[in-house]
Amino acid sequence: MKKTALLALLLFALLNVWAQSREIKGRVIDKTTGQGLADVTVAFRGTSKAVVTDAQGNFSLLAPSAAPVELEVSLVGYGTQIVSENGNGPLTITMDKQSKSLDEVVVIGYGTVRKRDLTGSVVSVKGDEVKKVAAGNAMESVQGKIAGVDIVRTSGAAGARPAITVRGNRSINADNGPLYIVDGVQYNSYEDINPNDIESMEFLKDASSTAIYGSRGANGVVIITTKKGSSGKPKISANTYYGVSEAAGYPVP
Repeated sequence: MKKTALLALLLFALLNVWAQSREIKGRVIDKTTGQGLADVTVAFRGTSKAVVTDAQGNFSLLAPSAAPVELEVSLVGYGTQIVSENGNGPLTITMDKQSKSLDEVVVIGYGTVRKRDLTGSVVSVKGDEVKKVAAGNAMESVQGKIAGVDIVRTSGAAGARPAITVRGNRSINADNGPLYIVDGVQYNSYEDINPNDIESMEFLKDASSTAIYGSRGANGVVIITTKKGSSGKPKISANTYYGVSEAAGYPVP
């Protein structure tokens, strides 16, 4: 008798719960085409209970009570929207494609990338560092300042071009000099570039950094960016340098 009463009480509780719950049906469609959207996530707002739409955009889920609920509908490329459901029949949810400006980075050979996106070995030298040393050309101005880059004078003659190697010699007979890119253009001679006109210099040293340049960048790449004009009032600047040259005082034998 007690078992029968307990079973009846349990059955009554289940019927009561079933009577309070209800099924919510609907369809999610594209605003432009009117076609059903598949794999749309439909969830009760603030909970983890969710379903996804079928190939035609239809969905069905069981609400815990007869009270109105809010559904959170989301799909990649369409964003997320909140829909109120109050039990007045099947829902028709219209979603519009989300158009946002993405923070994209286009990786090109003759350009720049953000530092956090840079994976290769690159050393950057500002123009102020180049101007600190009075030298015949820009490369001699940064001698000894770039790790892995050897800048050595090959002759004591005035205007002699230094030998530059990035991380040692790469070839026995071929040229070991790096590729020079000045303001996005391949350059053969950097000697005619005024060090005071240089905004920055970037030295690309490893294969990851130089891969975009192909075989021409096998010996490393030096990217030189010159100063650009700016709007506003004209500015005039001047700098000078002086030194003293004396004959060496060799001892008389």
